[in-house]
Formats: sequence, C-alpha cells, structure tokens
Amino acid sequence: MTYKDYTTENDLIRKDFLLDDFIDSGTGGEKKIANYEIVESSFLSASDIKGVDGVKIEILTETEDVKTDWGMKPQCKVKVTAEGETHEKNMAFNQPTINYLVKKFGKSSKEWIGTSFGITTKFIKGNDAIVPKDSI
Repeated sequence: MTYKDYTTENDLIRKDFLLDDFIDSGTGGEKKIANYEIVESSFLSASDIKGVDGVKIEILTETEDVKTDWGMKPQCKVKVTAEGETHEKNMAFNQPTINYLVKKFGKSSKEWIGTSFGITTKFIKGNDAIVPKDSI
C-alpha cells in the first residue's frame, strides 16, 4: 500500500490507494480501489463538545497568531478532558475566550500556560462557538 496525504487548513485527509489489482467481472478490465479512513482533526471545534457536559481544557503552550477562514486568530495547544478521556488538540481562541483569559489570568498568553477551565458551546453570529463555561 502507498499513502498520499492531503492537508486542508484544519484537517488531514488520508487517501489510501490499494495497489492490488482486481478484475472487474463486468468489463474484464483492471480497477484500482481507493479506500478512505477517518482521521481526526488536530483542532478542537464546537462540534466536538456540543452537548457534552463537564468539558475542561488546560492550556499547554503560549498562543501564536494563525491565519484562519475568519482572519487572524490566537491559537495554542490544549489538553481537552471530556467523558473520562483526555486528548491534546490545537485551539483557536475567539474574542469571548480571549476576554475571559485576560480577566481571569492576565494579558500575556505566557501567564495562561497551565491554567484550566470548563468550556461549553454557545450560538454566536450564526455558528456554534466554544466559550468558557463560567463566562455565559
């Protein structure tokens, strides 16, 4: 098998080409089969946590500004704990989250490293968004 990776802005999609040929019984010709597998996004999104109670994140790194579909957003790596499982994800912060972090932990994203807080989703400007739980 060979693998070819395609990267989109937020997700990695792996297309797995099977090199084993087989004969198509209808035409007698050879075919190649393309199989796909689910690859989780490295980014935390509102759809990941919508409807899940008790979700917490811990900030692991300082933020850096990254270009997104919605302009430049501060992003960092977080540890997400939900339903007894823990995963590391990248997270882009929206303005409500930035405001919460500044009020609670200080202006520098260096001060945010190691802090933990609950998160939930809220419908903002036509989309579900991740917000700190105690900010709503």
